[in-house]
Amino acid sequence: MKQEAGILLRDGIYFHQASEFARQNLQYIHWGAHYLCDHPYRVERDYMDSFLFFYILDGSLAFDYRGSHFEAKASHIALLDCKYPNIYYAEQPVSFAWFHFSGGASQLLCDRLYQSLGSVFPSPKGSSARKLFSNILNLLSINSSNDIELSGYIYQLLCQLFYKNSASTEDISLPVRKAAEYMKDNYGNPLFQEEVCAQAGLSLYHFTRLFKKEMKVPPHEYLLNLRLQKAKELLTDTSLSVEEVGLRCGFGSTSHFIRAFQKDTKLTPLKFRKIKL
Repeated sequence: MKQEAGILLRDGIYFHQASEFARQNLQYIHWGAHYLCDHPYRVERDYMDSFLFFYILDGSLAFDYRGSHFEAKASHIALLDCKYPNIYYAEQPVSFAWFHFSGGASQLLCDRLYQSLGSVFPSPKGSSARKLFSNILNLLSINSSNDIELSGYIYQLLCQLFYKNSASTEDISLPVRKAAEYMKDNYGNPLFQEEVCAQAGLSLYHFTRLFKKEMKVPPHEYLLNLRLQKAKELLTDTSLSVEEVGLRCGFGSTSHFIRAFQKDTKLTPLKFRKIKL
């Protein structure tokens, strides 16, 4: 295989032939490698039906992708949907592992990551991201046919990115914490967004944007989730009527409660109460 300009050292490329079962049901690898590169290494791609994961071991790699320019540095992970035009290139020495993958719920997961967090991520503290990349390339290098294990490693990587960037108490600002606590204490009462954002001391516009950024859901969805969670508890642990459960959980009417509950669980409150949990 002809070596591309700027590649100083290459371990791979290792190709993988996924089983039909993996293609239909799992995330699966196409190929991957470990590169050591310097200028003028550059890849410019218009379209490829796959996703591309990078783990930067040393140095930095530059990207132009979906209207943005960014760099992934040592211990950073980058994730691209190659169905969008993308360019990545070395302006200085850089060492990185990479692999293309497809399948399973990859599109939904990668779309959600991009919409919420973008395309480049610091490797989660204490995560096994580097080890997962190493495991994947090791399996590829020995031509392993273990699609289940490979799929598990991809899924772990995706989940670590979601977990690292999910809201924790330390990451949430005081205004958002106050608003969230207010909703937890008053979910059973009629609540309006203006009333909730007053607890945060912000305008409705700024409060809504900040809350969604930090909690990953808008305020109205956060409140609905609180009400539905409490409704499930009451349906399971008490003999209260459906009407009373809806009322105690802040739903304006029984019909509204039933519609919201069924949309969330695919079950009516009565059917939910009858199932063995």
